[in-house]
Amino acid sequence: MVEPDGLVKPAFYNEALRKWKVHPGLFGVIQQDPGLLANIARYRPAGRAAFGTDDMDLLEFLIPHLRLAFQLHFRLKDLQQQNAVARDAMDLIGGAIFFLNSAGKIFLMNGEAREMVGVGDGLRVTRDELFAEGATENGRLKALVKRTLAHSVS
Repeated sequence: MVEPDGLVKPAFYNEALRKWKVHPGLFGVIQQDPGLLANIARYRPAGRAAFGTDDMDLLEFLIPHLRLAFQLHFRLKDLQQQNAVARDAMDLIGGAIFFLNSAGKIFLMNGEAREMVGVGDGLRVTRDELFAEGATENGRLKALVKRTLAHSVS
């Protein structure tokens, strides 16, 4: 917590907060790493009561949860970027590529695979499952998928 006398001295106050007549402030560091600084700040206009211990307790309670939220956000963003790179790389590979989970359901396919099932000429995807037109072809496809899954690495 920054007391009003301590707030008016920094340049940040003089450049940004004074025009809004902000005085009492409550601040917390959520996360500080190289290249990342996440803070939380709450201000009150001049003339309002200063923040008390209940406000400090609430901030101290919230910071670990906000820190986790930031960490999850940045981890998810990294995974999304990795996923995009992997998708782009798969699209550069010639041929259709289908990724199946252990139940044989499609969870990812490259552009050529999407085109192949989109044409509607023998293969289709229903509820994330690959089907061939015709009972004989579909039986052969299901047997191939089953053999492949039996030899897959989990």
